Amino acid sequence: MDVEKKQISWGWIVFWCIAFWPVGIYLLVRRMNSDRTATLKNSGTVRTTSLVLMILGVFSVFSAFSSYGTIGTFFYGMLLFALPGILLYIKSQSMKEEGRKFQMYIAIVINQGEKSMEKISRAVGVTIQETREDLEKMIDRGYFPNTYIDAATSEIILPDRKERDMAAYEEEKQKNYRVITCQGCGAKEKIAEGQTKKCEYCGSLLQQ
Repeated sequence: MDVEKKQISWGWIVFWCIAFWPVGIYLLVRRMNSDRTATLKNSGTVRTTSLVLMILGVFSVFSAFSSYGTIGTFFYGMLLFALPGILLYIKSQSMKEEGRKFQMYIAIVINQGEKSMEKISRAVGVTIQETREDLEKMIDRGYFPNTYIDAATSEIILPDRKERDMAAYEEEKQKNYRVITCQGCGAKEKIAEGQTKKCEYCGSLLQQ
């Protein structure tokens, strides 16, 4: 049986980002490296955390200039709240942009079946080199299992799904199934009535 590593909850990540940001950022990086849905779905969580930290930083700066404040309060607020808040906000924006591109790649490569780097890059609106780097990153992170980029043809080569589909045909033809769109990445997957499974591309839970 396939046993998955338990993920660090977003609640704990947010807590540590606010309580002690170096630990929070470390946990955030770990979660993003092990969870394919993090980039696609959780930029808003990171952005909200960054705003909370920046607000706390503003309060600390105002306190430093009050009658009870000290220069230490100013640096404390900047170092522990404002600076990590700014860094997390920048990270949330990059996550949002990366997630947008990843969803477009999945729609073009999986749903439309496009293989050509040139055509994919035109559809996404980036250079061929950036397309190659993005797709290699997605392959490394597990978005496209058993996939590689053919340097000779400049195409992304996905595994042939015909054998797998034929093997499951006898079982599936006796069931009611339909094609649904994954809410995490936008890939289209077939799922039988009453069945629950994870998306092959991003790991999100699918249910008819």
